[in-house]
Amino acid sequence: MIFKDNSYSYYYGWYFPLGIRIVVILIMTGALTASVNGQPMSLGSLPFLAFFIFVRKRLDINFTNKQYRETMTLFGMPVNRWKPIPPFEYVSVFTAKMVSTVNTRVHSGNFTGEEVQVNLVYPKNKKITAASIDSKMKAFDLATYFSVRLDNLRVLDATQRPFVWLDEQ
Repeated sequence: MIFKDNSYSYYYGWYFPLGIRIVVILIMTGALTASVNGQPMSLGSLPFLAFFIFVRKRLDINFTNKQYRETMTLFGMPVNRWKPIPPFEYVSVFTAKMVSTVNTRVHSGNFTGEEVQVNLVYPKNKKITAASIDSKMKAFDLATYFSVRLDNLRVLDATQRPFVWLDEQ
């Protein structure tokens, strides 16, 4: 999360999973080897392959201009254009279960964990995920930050049942 004067940026992570990036690195190694061995045409694929390794997902919100963009970045440079901020109804904080499966030749296992997500919800239950955080306290601080910046939106605590609006506590 990056906070500036009147803007917010959050990197979701890599656009392509690690397995795909590793395969692309192996292909790039083969292309470089082929070019060293006298096949310079293989160098033309390197910029395309670099895209798979260095592209990341990011959310930018500009509170001054009332604009946002969910974008891909290549070497930190955004690709998409700004859009007007939709009329948000509330900020939601909830716990999401994350499951990862690891397989080896001898053993496989599932690893589960929880992360707290902060969503900006607008009509028809559409949402923009503003962050995925490992701490409830940080998530509620971020939700309060969005609430203040976006015309005092209500904050919904969906980390427990029943759901509670924070202004009703």
